[in-house]
Parts: sequence; structure tokens; C-alpha cells
Amino acid sequence: MDAALRMAQPNCQNLPDKFPKTLAFLQQMEDKGYITTYRKGHFAYVHALMPEEDFQKEHAREETDFWFRGKASAFLAALYESGGLPAEDAGKIRRLLDEWNY
Repeated sequence: MDAALRMAQPNCQNLPDKFPKTLAFLQQMEDKGYITTYRKGHFAYVHALMPEEDFQKEHAREETDFWFRGKASAFLAALYESGGLPAEDAGKIRRLLDEWNY
């Protein structure tokens, strides 16, 4: 599904502060091959090239590799210690590990 963004005129002085950062982020996403963008008139359209779930899996793997040297256990420990792992999620993780015979 495409998302349309209203593009402001270059000389417009009332751009939101985050607008340039959003454009830079979209350019990075396009450079990495996650999205495509195109313009029609005053509108720019953004099209995702992969499902959100696939992006999340790829990004989770990259972050775990970078920050935790590929160790999912270190990632989960950091998540738990920071208070970011609710009991409900911990239970789901236990059930998944049991289901996968770990």
C-alpha cells in the first residue's frame, strides 16, 4: 500500500522541524531497498517493498548482531533488565521455546 506525503514548496517557511529528518529517513530506507518513492505533482508516494513482518525480522537480526554479537540471550537479558520484558511476553517466549524443543 502506498502512502502519500504532501510536499511543501521549497521556499515555504512553516515546515515542521522534523520534516527534513523524515525525508532523510525515507531516503535511507530507499537506499537500503526497503521502500520506493515517486512523485506526482505536489505529492510524493512511498511504497513498501517488503512486508512489515519481514522487515522486523531482518532488523531484529541486524540489531542483535550489532549490539549483542549475535547472542539473542544477551538481547533478552538486556530487555529484561531494562524493564522492557513484561511477564506476559516472558510467558510467550517460554511457550515458543518449548514448542521449538529448546
